[in-house]
Amino acid sequence: MTKKLMYVITSLFVVFGMLSTAPSALADSHGGNKGELKGTISAVDATTVTVTPRSGGVDVVFNVDATTYIKRNNASALITDLLVGDKAEVKYDNTTMLAAKIEAKSPPTNLEVEGFIAAVGTDSVTITPKKGGADVIVLVDAATVITRNRIPALLTDLLVGDKVEAKYDRVTMLASKIEAKSLPTNLEVEGVIAAVATDSVTITPKKGGADVTVLVDATTSITRSGKPALLTDLLVGDKVEAKYDRITFLASKIKAKAKPVNLEVEGVIAAVGVDSLTITPKKGGADVTVLVDVSTRIKRGGKPALLTDLLVGERVEAKYNTTTMIASKIDDKTKAPSNKGELHGIVSAIDLTLGTVTISPSNGGADVTLTVDASTRIQRGHAVITLADLLVGDKVEAKYDKTTFLASKIEVKH
Repeated sequence: MTKKLMYVITSLFVVFGMLSTAPSALADSHGGNKGELKGTISAVDATTVTVTPRSGGVDVVFNVDATTYIKRNNASALITDLLVGDKAEVKYDNTTMLAAKIEAKSPPTNLEVEGFIAAVGTDSVTITPKKGGADVIVLVDAATVITRNRIPALLTDLLVGDKVEAKYDRVTMLASKIEAKSLPTNLEVEGVIAAVATDSVTITPKKGGADVTVLVDATTSITRSGKPALLTDLLVGDKVEAKYDRITFLASKIKAKAKPVNLEVEGVIAAVGVDSLTITPKKGGADVTVLVDVSTRIKRGGKPALLTDLLVGERVEAKYNTTTMIASKIDDKTKAPSNKGELHGIVSAIDLTLGTVTISPSNGGADVTLTVDASTRIQRGHAVITLADLLVGDKVEAKYDKTTFLASKIEVKH
């Protein structure tokens, strides 16, 4: 056989192969009426199957006839074998909604739940799921394998509050296995003492939540600021750590720390009294009223000041004793207003008897009369002169006290 003949024969095989596959390929490329859906069977009757789509949306009803191929759990099946809850994949004609193929799988028989025991009955256990949702009640019989803390146990050994994992039949709710773990006997709380009674301490937790009241008896070990103490030594406001039994609430150990004698508060002045200062804290909370006596150091704008110099609305920091509430230091951050004034203008009058000079401001406004005394420095150029040397009409620059109007310096400008 020549190479040319071999080439011709091979070409004919390729052509016939293409012709034989062309109708199938054509059907696939124009099969716009074919659909496919995955979901869960929600209803079955003699001729239809309803499926809830996995991706969401309304239920879809499929027609079923003798041409529909049905499988369930990888075995050929009838429509009557399909059950509500089965997972299904349906291939169908989206014009007639006739199912060409239905492949179904039954949901798992056994389910699992993890959470906490809410109740223990004579033949059941109620479990609050860890991930939320309604409580699950599982039944218990002689076949149920129960362990608690990895030790074989009876139903009566399980306690409310135990952590638990259970495997059970989704239809009968019968548990095949229950594994429980007891919660720690001792709990801890850290916070601040809110109340002290004759046999208990109430603690406001540092991390928030409801107050915790722990009981105290002769077995409770109590310390305060590192020293052995009695229940009566504990004070409201003390920082505290307590270990207690989760069932009896009896404290085995209470460690308290006295709150600092000196505290600081930063905020805004809300009121100024005769011997007190009320401050609204910057970080929120109730106003703090500190007392002021002769030992209190007060500053305003970095300079020594009196209590009467402080004004409502000004920003302030105070250090005070938590027992006496007397402030050792009050620092008003407001800058004290400056009494220094400056004036540019023309000399309009000089009174040597009164020792005054009147200046008409160059920027307009009423004349300003300044007092001149021995402390006033008067210059014309570089020469030091006296009030008598000034002339009406001189152009001057003056510095003075805004309260007393005493000139500290007058300089004649050329």
